[in-house]
Amino acid sequence: MAKRTAQWKNKLYLQLLSKYLKPMGKSTLWTIVWTLLTVCFLTACSEDGELVMPVPKDLSEQYVRNCLNGKGWMHVSSHELKDNLQLDKDDYWQGHIAIGPQQYFFKGDSITTFVASDGLGIKGYTTDTYQYQRKTHQLNGKDAEYFKLIDVNENELKMLKYQAFNGNGRKIYVYSIYRRMTDAELQSVRQEHPYNLRTYNADYPMLPEQAKITPADFQQHALNRLWTCSEVYLLENDSRYQATNLLATDSTLCMPDYQLSTDSLCMNYPTAMKHDIANSRMPYKYLANGYFLHTDNDADFHILTLTDSEMRVIRYIADPKTGKRTGYYCIYTVA
Repeated sequence: MAKRTAQWKNKLYLQLLSKYLKPMGKSTLWTIVWTLLTVCFLTACSEDGELVMPVPKDLSEQYVRNCLNGKGWMHVSSHELKDNLQLDKDDYWQGHIAIGPQQYFFKGDSITTFVASDGLGIKGYTTDTYQYQRKTHQLNGKDAEYFKLIDVNENELKMLKYQAFNGNGRKIYVYSIYRRMTDAELQSVRQEHPYNLRTYNADYPMLPEQAKITPADFQQHALNRLWTCSEVYLLENDSRYQATNLLATDSTLCMPDYQLSTDSLCMNYPTAMKHDIANSRMPYKYLANGYFLHTDNDADFHILTLTDSEMRVIRYIADPKTGKRTGYYCIYTVA
């Protein structure tokens, strides 16, 4: 009789949760489902040793906020929820290479999510306000649900989260356990995810596309002009640059002006600058296969675009003390 009762309860649970796994998303459905689940037979493991989903606890909004506030949460384990309501024994993220689980930080009514962006190829973060709905166990952001809260205390966070679609178009839900980060771990996670993904394109614009600059183009547009540097930006991730013009800040960085003749390059630094090669003249070669101006004095630069009035270049400068080379994106105009 007990076995038959357990089978009936598991069947009821399967029917209810299978409705949730369909893309309905109605809060009324969630209220009914989770209320009925509280009377179903659910423990950490089933009788045959399989992992099963625990029932979400009835937690007040104030309790949830108190537990989350001011803490970072480190991923411990994740298990995919299968059609039979059991959890896959293998960790969901095992074998994933380019992507991994998200980490979280809560402060006040805000949630910061640390994530690797596969599309951008970087690690960054987003920050939004959140609300917790006690009846549906939903922790929601401004425009979407973050996860269903299963349980939380001062040191552990458990959730059920929609993760992806499988090959058949079915939504994949993952049950995840997190633990509270130490202060050192939170600082490390922040350092590893430096980019604000909400403003990334504005903070780090793309470099202009490489123009085709033939030797004839170089001779026609670059020679016999005084090129003055008007903007300098720090390179970022090879294809982007930081949006702050260093010449408009209190930076001591200074780029030379250029004068190009057929066989020599003259570099003119401001008189206030003390530089080893200030106002020096040197031979150069224009290497059209790489759009590169080469000298024997480490004054090389790569030309991205070139017109009669503007030249955009990439230049690397070695720190005289450390030898570390730093890349800069520079815009030159005709004086």
